[in-house]
Amino acid sequence: MKTIAVVTFAEDVGRFYSRQLQALFASVRIHRYSFEAGTVEKPFTEELILVATHAIYDTVRHLIPADSEVVITRLTLSRECFRQIREIPPGSKAMLVNLSPEMCLETISLISQLGVNHIELMPVYPGMKEIPPFDIAVTPGEKRYVPAGVKTVIDIGHRRLDTGTIVEIALKLNAESLLQQDVFQQYFASIIDNRYSFDALTGKNRRLETQFDMLLKVLEEGIIGVTSQGAVFAYNDSAEKILGAKRNDVLGQKAMECFPEIPFAEALARQEAVKSKLIQRNGVYLYVEVVLVKEACRLAGAFAIVKKFNDMEQQQHQLRLQLVQKGYRAKYTFEDIVGESEVMLEVKELARRMAEVDSAVLISGESGSGKELFAQAIHNASGRHGFPFVAVNCAAIPENLLESELFGYEEGAFTGAKKGGRRGLFEFAHQGTLFLDEIGEMSLGLQAKLLRILQEKEVVRVGGDRVIKVDVRIIAATHEELQTLVGRGRFRRDLYYRLSVLPLRIPPLRLRGPDILLLAQRFQRQLGDKKELPTAIRTAFLRHTWEGNVRELRNYIERISYIGFHETLFSELPLPEQRRLAFPEAHPPEKAEQPWGRNHEIYGFVLNQLALSRRDGTKLGRRRLAELARAQGLPVTEQEVRTVLKKLAECGMVSMERGRSGSHITLDGLQWLEQKKG
Repeated sequence: MKTIAVVTFAEDVGRFYSRQLQALFASVRIHRYSFEAGTVEKPFTEELILVATHAIYDTVRHLIPADSEVVITRLTLSRECFRQIREIPPGSKAMLVNLSPEMCLETISLISQLGVNHIELMPVYPGMKEIPPFDIAVTPGEKRYVPAGVKTVIDIGHRRLDTGTIVEIALKLNAESLLQQDVFQQYFASIIDNRYSFDALTGKNRRLETQFDMLLKVLEEGIIGVTSQGAVFAYNDSAEKILGAKRNDVLGQKAMECFPEIPFAEALARQEAVKSKLIQRNGVYLYVEVVLVKEACRLAGAFAIVKKFNDMEQQQHQLRLQLVQKGYRAKYTFEDIVGESEVMLEVKELARRMAEVDSAVLISGESGSGKELFAQAIHNASGRHGFPFVAVNCAAIPENLLESELFGYEEGAFTGAKKGGRRGLFEFAHQGTLFLDEIGEMSLGLQAKLLRILQEKEVVRVGGDRVIKVDVRIIAATHEELQTLVGRGRFRRDLYYRLSVLPLRIPPLRLRGPDILLLAQRFQRQLGDKKELPTAIRTAFLRHTWEGNVRELRNYIERISYIGFHETLFSELPLPEQRRLAFPEAHPPEKAEQPWGRNHEIYGFVLNQLALSRRDGTKLGRRRLAELARAQGLPVTEQEVRTVLKKLAECGMVSMERGRSGSHITLDGLQWLEQKKG
């Protein structure tokens, strides 16, 4: 007697699957294992292992013997449950109640894939704070979690094993003859399904016409079967729709004449499968794959699997949506960015306009000023909002690991590489956004590879030779002045210009005035603190320089909210009423003050002009600066301007470029101007 192990997380789900299998495969013995019951401990001894999810398979794969067959379940709904959902009035809003947000989204995704799009389903799960006020609830056997007061509850029960899963189990048990029995036909008729395991079917090379007809009718892919001489003997409805040729016109004909674009001749002549080939027929791009069927080492024929290229893209999109649900998503929008100051309103409006186009964005600003917040808001306001948002901190990952994280790697690329290889973040972010934080910390070698990917829109995994097309929008962020790094040879000039198509500078908190108190109130509400800040603390907040920006402000609010703001605490808070205005602490004061001397006026003038040039996106050279100075009544020569720029560059306030690139003010120079204006 053959045995099946059913491995699930919840014990009741395992019992449900076991009952389905026992009703179909009466002669097999079924053993249940579940993490909930704590029975997943020892290696499995059964001939076939049925695993509920890919995540569970990754956990128990070390317990599965090499000679055991494995099937990972694919699920669907019964026709009766599906009918109840379809009968919900169009335009209705209903809860989808399940144990967790992830399980809610998984069930909603399944219902949507089965064609239900006339209602809006909102996830509801235990512990949820705000329950939507809907009168209808749909739940997969979790009625105990349906909120009180819901008028209509539709319990669709546990999801059922789909047709493809049942067929795959039969094939791996060598029991495919059972598929013709009434009990199987009745089961298939009782569920909603649109796909079978075609790969398993061709691998077993079964020729029973009834089974072929049953499978070919429900497959979404176009299937064309040919004999070893190339005559068409199988042609399903999907192939007819995709290729445009009628079944009666092609059956019995030579496939090479009916479909010259499909590489049947190549596959049959070489007796080799043809995989992943793009063809064009009637002006439409199609994806085609040809698999061979052999009997006793003799070529018996071949099958072509045909899909529309756009359909493949849509399937990949659905997979990436699952990744989005697992964490590759942007949480924040422009509505989450607190700010009513004039400078902040201007930055938000500029960022909204940047979201409308698809060019690279370079966000600069001090640490803690909200660069990733703006990156997520731009993504969510763009046409890519339905696709992944993948963030990586280039300074937090060692160089050798960062390369494999970004580009992925093939199996055996290095010691410890995961079996089967791994996709990189560029592939995960396909059609979405890749956020490269602290881009200035990336090594020159990785910068060169990144530049090539941005130019060619192609990535090659570490240790691989296969070119993978990617469509990714890049948003980079830095707290450093990249132009200064370019001048010092630490950042590639060509990559800088590729990334800074749309530059966005986030103002530091000290320049945002009333936003400081608005943010303080927001943080108090988030912490549940309803007390009003005393006038002394509000005044100190407005005068503080906030070197840590918003992050530093939140730390102070947490301290005040948890400990209180009595006078003793307030006297201990490091909130000086007014800091000494000087050059950034990164530069020795004696070195920074040397250039000023008696000619302080010309230094301030040069910095102001370079700041205006940075804002307008223009270039200023020595000659133009001298002309502007003389127009303002400052008698200065071009050589004197050169001396001023050189001394300012020594202080780190100016970056001097060769040729016609002009000179640029750095973040330190801007900070000094801001302090002087303050």
